[in-house]
Amino acid sequence: MVRKNDSHFKKRCSMSLFKKFFTIFSFFSLCLAANSKEEERSAKKALFEAGLFGGAVQFSLYPGSGEYGTRTLLFPYLFYRGKIFRSDRRGTRARIYKKDDWTFGLGFGGNIGSRSSESSIREGMPELDLVFEIGPRIRKFNLFKNKNLELGFSLKKANLFKGIKLYSQGYTLQGSLSLRRPFEMWGKNIFFTRLSFKLADELYQDYFYTVPKAYEKPGRPAYQAKGGVLGMRYFAGLQKPIFKGKWINFFGITLQEYSLAANKNSPLHTHDLTYNLIYGFRVGLYESKSRGYE
Repeated sequence: MVRKNDSHFKKRCSMSLFKKFFTIFSFFSLCLAANSKEEERSAKKALFEAGLFGGAVQFSLYPGSGEYGTRTLLFPYLFYRGKIFRSDRRGTRARIYKKDDWTFGLGFGGNIGSRSSESSIREGMPELDLVFEIGPRIRKFNLFKNKNLELGFSLKKANLFKGIKLYSQGYTLQGSLSLRRPFEMWGKNIFFTRLSFKLADELYQDYFYTVPKAYEKPGRPAYQAKGGVLGMRYFAGLQKPIFKGKWINFFGITLQEYSLAANKNSPLHTHDLTYNLIYGFRVGLYESKSRGYE
């Protein structure tokens, strides 16, 4: 009996650690995208780079929720600038093909899980577990001959982590338009912004918006979700280096708009406009002598 409980405890600790890592991956990947194309071409960076991430995020519990959670984090990072697989200041991805201003590879995304106790409208319903998305992504740089403008499209398969098991949770399709440019009013800063539009199939949206009859109650009638528009997202952020670039600060805000959402009539969809607030920092502690790929 003790062995069974110990095994269960280890599994819970393992998943808790993974979810913390994914929290960093989800939110700080927005901040990591701040590096400009100019900066990347100025010099080849180290093949390996290690250091620490830290910061805090306040986030909407799920798409269309007006209730918020807060997480504070401190975690080591490792950047690898390989020819195909890359984890660096522009995020984590696999760059399979590159030609001129086009790249084709793998993109990642998802939603952090939340407890039903954090949401009054979901009280008594099952908790929302971690949803991890992965799939092909195509990116076009130098859009309209503007070196700071980028267009991207991705088709991702969603996977649900329930305990230590993995389940399929549908597909998403996302398009984005990003702008990065230097902002030198208070030093060598970089301003970056992104507008994105996301569609999701019925299985994906079912996880957030369906209310089974077993969980209906006054103010929360039964509802069956459908596929279609999930929402639009506008992200703006600022990257500010200090201590000769060894310490990088990130400030960001995400506005999420759901007025066109396919499931805005779900009782679990309570707000058409939500936000995320982000502060993060990155401290570089080690760089390899060997140089990485551009």
